[in-house]
Amino acid sequence: MSTDAVSRTQPTPPPGPPVPPSPARWGVGRVLALVFGCLLLMASLTLAVGGAGVAIVNGTQRDDAGYLMSDSVTLGSGGYAITSPDVEIDGAGALPHRILGDAKVTAETNGDAALFVGVARTADVKNYLGDVQTTRVSVFADDPVYEEQSGGAPATAPGKSDIWVAQQSGTGPQSITWPVENGNWTVVVMNADSSRGVSADVTTGATVPVIGWIYGGLFVAAGLTLVIGVVLLVVAIRRKPNVS
Repeated sequence: MSTDAVSRTQPTPPPGPPVPPSPARWGVGRVLALVFGCLLLMASLTLAVGGAGVAIVNGTQRDDAGYLMSDSVTLGSGGYAITSPDVEIDGAGALPHRILGDAKVTAETNGDAALFVGVARTADVKNYLGDVQTTRVSVFADDPVYEEQSGGAPATAPGKSDIWVAQQSGTGPQSITWPVENGNWTVVVMNADSSRGVSADVTTGATVPVIGWIYGGLFVAAGLTLVIGVVLLVVAIRRKPNVS
């Protein structure tokens, strides 16, 4: 047999590099899970920060008697009385007291005269101070805003009136407390002898028993949204094994 007729076996080419599997495509469900998971994690952080803020205020802004108090604001009047904004409380039954608890106002005179602090229904205060030169505080803040009412002196000293739900007078800090209930209420600060020219440092507050539920609820909500957000992220990122 001729050598040229001999068939020659061609060498088998070496196998090429393995083809990497195509990356798994992200479906709509995985994308939505990722997006909502991130949003819930952000919401959880916001709720946690809010709860911590409320808890810090609750722990640092209470006085020795447990009242959550405002900063002191200096109020002054060239007339005979300083009155608060009219406070309208309208709730079902005892709900206002369950939410706000007991209210408190503390005032300390900046002069030598004994100071009077009292709270009464707004209609009774208007009757008592109807023709009296009065300064009404429309905005209670570091830079208070006033509304002036012209008039004369009161007919009687404030301590002799029977309109007050709570009252206190004397030198030094004077505090009144009363349970919050439905109605329209006004706080009045005067010199105890009803003389002209009133100046006092005033703080207001309340026990606010509901505040514990507020920051507790924020922390619970933060925990729940954190768990749900993590679950959604795990579902979105976890890759299903390929089935051979």
